[in-house]
Amino acid sequence: MTELRDNPLLRVKVIGSSSTTGSAAGATPLSIKRAEAVKRFLKGKGVPEPAIVVTGVGSTQPLADETTPEGMARNRRVEVFLFRPTTTVATTPGVSAKVLSETIHLGSRFIRDPPVGTFPSGQQHVSFRYFGMTASAMVEGSGPPGSEIGYLQFLREDKRIGRYTPTAGGQEFALDFSRCSTPYLPCKDVLESTEVFSGTPTLPLRPGPLKTSGPVEVADLPGVVLPVSVPKPVPGRLARLEWSMEFVCVLGVRSSDTFMALRHFVWRLDLVHANASSATPSVTTEAAAPVASKVPGAPAGLDIDQAMGLQTCRFTIRRIDVGQGAERQEVCTPRQI
Repeated sequence: MTELRDNPLLRVKVIGSSSTTGSAAGATPLSIKRAEAVKRFLKGKGVPEPAIVVTGVGSTQPLADETTPEGMARNRRVEVFLFRPTTTVATTPGVSAKVLSETIHLGSRFIRDPPVGTFPSGQQHVSFRYFGMTASAMVEGSGPPGSEIGYLQFLREDKRIGRYTPTAGGQEFALDFSRCSTPYLPCKDVLESTEVFSGTPTLPLRPGPLKTSGPVEVADLPGVVLPVSVPKPVPGRLARLEWSMEFVCVLGVRSSDTFMALRHFVWRLDLVHANASSATPSVTTEAAAPVASKVPGAPAGLDIDQAMGLQTCRFTIRRIDVGQGAERQEVCTPRQI
């Protein structure tokens, strides 16, 4: 309530979801009905009705397979978060902006934990972190008070697959963990859903004939974490990890609720790690590379308006457990492929 009162541009998004039981035609209306119930609750708590945006995604965004009542219950949910509406524009009245120079650097290091050898029997997870992407630009411009230039990054591809060997013997099976991290793609890669830029510093603009100039920057150190051992569908241990991500980084001007793209670049990373066994050593293949750089405007096919109205890519509640002891449950479960 305090944030909504202090910032009239903020909105509350309420997204309803449903399980796959029942007809496909009825899933979306049911998910909207769930979201409308939460809307009524928020209105009763004093949230202004115009600030509440309701939508339903039916059964298209599951967090669990529906083989158990618990799995179906996780998919019958409502998600609530704050966001700032954004309209992409080609030009903004009173705004003038120019990119003087830009430097993009992609590192070559992927750091693993545990660092070497086979996955120890007591190790619960294995992780890799990429070091890292940095971009900086010298920009200049002028515009109304509140206008600023900065980088806005979007994630448009995210693959996190673990291939497991059954501990009792049998055929290898694969689990897709992607839906537990970023079920909505493309997503905005910002720390909080209400933020409008992915990096600092940004450059605030001021009106008038004299232009303001200075640097803007963005940096990223993405990572992946997978469990070494899994209990389902049968007990197994990680044999191979496959991780890919592709990002679009847009340099642009934010003015009130509009965003004007100046230029963009695309970068991606790919990593495959095969665990060591008694017969073969660990093998890791990795790469990070630009796909496109310093391209004018925003990329075709990237719906910035829609992505800015969804959760941030760093929405971590999907990756944590809830409860204690025997009551502890996963919020999201991977999908067998």
